[in-house]
Amino acid sequence: MELRGFSIAYAKRKASKQRSREKDLQNQLNALLANSQNSRNNPHFLHELPKLQVELNKIMEHKIKGTILRSKVRWHEKGEKNSTRYFLNLENRAACKKKVTKLLLEDSTETNDPDLTLKKQEEFFSKIQTMVFSLIAQI
Repeated sequence: MELRGFSIAYAKRKASKQRSREKDLQNQLNALLANSQNSRNNPHFLHELPKLQVELNKIMEHKIKGTILRSKVRWHEKGEKNSTRYFLNLENRAACKKKVTKLLLEDSTETNDPDLTLKKQEEFFSKIQTMVFSLIAQI
């Protein structure tokens, strides 16, 4: 379980840094554009504006690729940014299909309780993980 906790903490830190970087870039771009009327011929403006726009575009492309991947769509056109809503809807639909709403318990009763379902799933996968680790240890 340590590996799982470490992975989750790493992913959270990375996502937080990325959101922070995106916000900083957007603020810098907005500040640059706000002062652009006075400094259109300024070399700093001419150098910084495209640089910020390129970096923001890279972040947006990364987000779109993640959305496309999570939506499990088998095709998409390169540079297809107008259909992000489409991919987000596909992602939501796929998430709904994966959600366990009903579970058959060991005593042959069904439950719709999400907390109990989650607990039973955790127990099941913990047993599997323990079995796999014991098999690996035997090798």
